[in-house]
Amino acid sequence: MKASTLPEPVWLRIRYVAIAVAAMVTATTGCGGVQWQSRVEPAMQRAAALDQLILVQFRTMTDPVCIDADTTLFKSNNVLKALKDFQCVRIDALLNKGLADRWGVSVVPTYLVLRPDGSLIDRRTGQLGPDDFRAFLNWASLRR
Repeated sequence: MKASTLPEPVWLRIRYVAIAVAAMVTATTGCGGVQWQSRVEPAMQRAAALDQLILVQFRTMTDPVCIDADTTLFKSNNVLKALKDFQCVRIDALLNKGLADRWGVSVVPTYLVLRPDGSLIDRRTGQLGPDDFRAFLNWASLRR
């Protein structure tokens, strides 16, 4: 019997739905010790109420550097301590292309630190070790 294959557009839709479901599960359960949110606007409101900054991570579910960040960077005690004063938002750059374009994201991972009003304080791209990432967060906190 011949195996049937889905036409590419349907296959891609199914893939993106599966990725979106995985992203929602990750966003609500937290990964690597960070409680990730999936939307910037509510995080901005919470940040304003709590006098915090916002960390936005643009990533993809399949990028090895992004996956590695979950198992190393976001499990570092020093990084977790630094993030306690941040609202953390995780956005899939493929599923949210418009938002990625708005922020000029062309590489994943891209990390943005925002003020509660949404203005950009600083950004970093690519793989960062725990010490460099903590320094990035501390530098952004000083520039609030």
